[in-house]
Amino acid sequence: MNVLDWSVPYMKHFEEMTRIPHGSCNEKAYSDYLVGWAKEHGLRCVQDELYNVVIYKSASAGYEDHPPVILQGHIDMVCTKTEDSNHDFQKDPLELYIEDGFLKARNTTLGGDDGVGVAYMLAILESDSLAHPPLECTFTVQEETGCIGAAGLKKEYFQARRMIGLDDVGGGTSYVTTAGSQLVQFSRTIDWEPACDPAYELKLSGLLGGHSGVDIDKERGNAIQLAARILFALQKQGNLRLAWANFGTADNVIPSYGTVRFTTDQPADAVAAEVEDWNQIFHKELEFSDAGLQITLSSASVDKVFSARDSQDVICFLRYLPNGMRNRSMRFENLPVASSNLGTVRVEGDTLTANNCHRGAIVSYLKDMEEVQQMLCSVYHMNRKVTGFVAPFDYIENSPIRAALAQAFHDVTGRELQPVCVHGGIEAGYFKEMYPEMDIVTIGPLVLDEHMVTERLDLKSFEEIWNVVVKFLASL
Repeated sequence: MNVLDWSVPYMKHFEEMTRIPHGSCNEKAYSDYLVGWAKEHGLRCVQDELYNVVIYKSASAGYEDHPPVILQGHIDMVCTKTEDSNHDFQKDPLELYIEDGFLKARNTTLGGDDGVGVAYMLAILESDSLAHPPLECTFTVQEETGCIGAAGLKKEYFQARRMIGLDDVGGGTSYVTTAGSQLVQFSRTIDWEPACDPAYELKLSGLLGGHSGVDIDKERGNAIQLAARILFALQKQGNLRLAWANFGTADNVIPSYGTVRFTTDQPADAVAAEVEDWNQIFHKELEFSDAGLQITLSSASVDKVFSARDSQDVICFLRYLPNGMRNRSMRFENLPVASSNLGTVRVEGDTLTANNCHRGAIVSYLKDMEEVQQMLCSVYHMNRKVTGFVAPFDYIENSPIRAALAQAFHDVTGRELQPVCVHGGIEAGYFKEMYPEMDIVTIGPLVLDEHMVTERLDLKSFEEIWNVVVKFLASL
């Protein structure tokens, strides 16, 4: 039984999208779907080697001499699930349901970020009745892993110098400035030794997590850094060796849970007492941000452990790597302008990897963090590789397309469009980098808790913003 009304085109397209796995770096199937869909509808399209797709549509009657406009959204989603979920993001469709007017996915992220933008574009491309200028609908990949798709777009794909970004989840907001970011992977090859001392498993759960840009100023606990503080304290008391670790889901998600195994020559009651002391400390520190934190210590069995040098370096590196908000704007109230998030740590085979996303409203903040990370990598013998870069989207005072959107939004809703400065990153910066004269605006329905398993789409807002977009296009 369908949970969405198939008679509404954008709802139909959203549900169809959730049937085809499209997590970051796994977008080929949906990209190919878009190409086939464009051909079925007689629309010209291009698909590049990254699986970005641009679908072109001629102007509607009476708009032939109007300048073209880009519509843009990304087809990938953050794949996060509950700890007890068996969902396989590589092959399983999402299980949708409606609750209290919100569309949700059972035990997983929904992909409203940015499936809503994709659904709007397909509905517009499909329509024979909407008024609009020539359209260049752009479906990008790997946005959530560093805007890799947008960075690979070619200038020759576009004639338009106006753009509507549909990667906006405010339901009445429009981004006017966003942060740039640098994605980094740290790694180290492990020297193994036989395990000699008693082994333990330390598990952290119950943290809220969240988006590493939108939620970084909320002082939420980072499971990796909390665990590192405990391990650092235990390491000072005796011969502690790491054996295995698995934390977090993505570099741009504040890690809400994780597990590490280790051995130590300290008495079991001393280890338990130390962990309990830190449990009390963290509950005091996170009393108003992460009251649900749970820390459990149990016995474990391991055959091999890191060398003493590997254990010490890794723990110290994770302990001292800068994390959280670093700078706040003096121009825009309550806007973070520099931050860093350690999102994942994994031990797989003989390699430890850790993935980090740091953000900056200006490039100098990114360069500053880069130097700090390089210094720590030198001290603690970690390898560092940049895996992605997102250009900042700077504020401009005079934007005709922003003014047109504000008018359309007011005409439809009776409310004022709210300009928003965010610490998250969007792909608009790449289009500005491509064509500095590009006039850009963003709009989208209300999506709450994006990147979290509690993600939900407000269906009333989904309809309202559709009506805004339709009126907006007719005004251009």
